[in-house]
Amino acid sequence: MKNGYILFLKASVLLIGVAIFCLSVFWLPGLAELSAEQYPEFAYLKGIVLAGIYLTVLPFAVALQHAVHLLSLIEKRKAFSEAALTDLRRIKGCACMIAFIYAGGILLFMIIGILHPSLALMGGTIFLASLSIGFFADVLNAQLVHALHCKYENEMTV
Repeated sequence: MKNGYILFLKASVLLIGVAIFCLSVFWLPGLAELSAEQYPEFAYLKGIVLAGIYLTVLPFAVALQHAVHLLSLIEKRKAFSEAALTDLRRIKGCACMIAFIYAGGILLFMIIGILHPSLALMGGTIFLASLSIGFFADVLNAQLVHALHCKYENEMTV
């Protein structure tokens, strides 16, 4: 793979991280305030929803950091290594953590009876996207384990 592609992917991952950070710091509190003004019956949820979203920013940042590290391993031609397995496991863990936080929030709001449709739509979308990323990372991890096993067997026979 050419280094230009990897540089593009690293820049994309970093741009996504910066965009999410800026949106969560600058745009999200204003949106929460606007939503609280438009829907005063749900205004008390503003802090809880913001806390839940901010709780998922940390695992998202960790997953992005591991994605950049994985791209660096690919760039150094060390994609078939234990470090790549560790990165994939941590990406999967972060994605599952995000998915479970959103699922728990949606379930809690549903049980209490205060689940607003926009929260359900946004939370459900993030839940499914995170779960999909977690499953994809798990599939890649399993394939990488198999490839490493074949690589070690090949080295032992030679």
